[in-house]
Amino acid sequence: MQRLITLTAGLALGLVSLTACGSDSKSGAGNTDAFCAKIKAYAAATEVAAPSGADSLKTTYTSLQAMVHDMQKSAPADVKADIDLMATSTDSIIAIFEKYNWDETALSGSSEFTDLMSKLNSPETEAAQQRLNDYGSKTCGVSIGS
Repeated sequence: MQRLITLTAGLALGLVSLTACGSDSKSGAGNTDAFCAKIKAYAAATEVAAPSGADSLKTTYTSLQAMVHDMQKSAPADVKADIDLMATSTDSIIAIFEKYNWDETALSGSSEFTDLMSKLNSPETEAAQQRLNDYGSKTCGVSIGS
């Protein structure tokens, strides 16, 4: 049971830290205040207890997915690529959960899960995460994953 809790919390933290934000505030695209409001809402949504059970997982992760895609629509140019990567990662997480009918036990034993976690922990993803964390902190006053 502890492994399932750790798995769920790990996926949640991966999503949280991926969306923290971007690079710096020299963006010419989009409204920074509006974008920061979306980031703050996302941060608040991820600070709840890790979901458990199929219905809770589905509700939580599909809600976060919608928020990520909303951020993607208005992402400033300097963090657009990082938000796009986050959206792709979020979609991959949702897809693998759906494939396993939101069953944490089945998912945690799959090779797809191992592959997904490798992608989420890749140097490219970690660099995007750091840029988003920096942007969130410097531009939006949001600290995520600390």
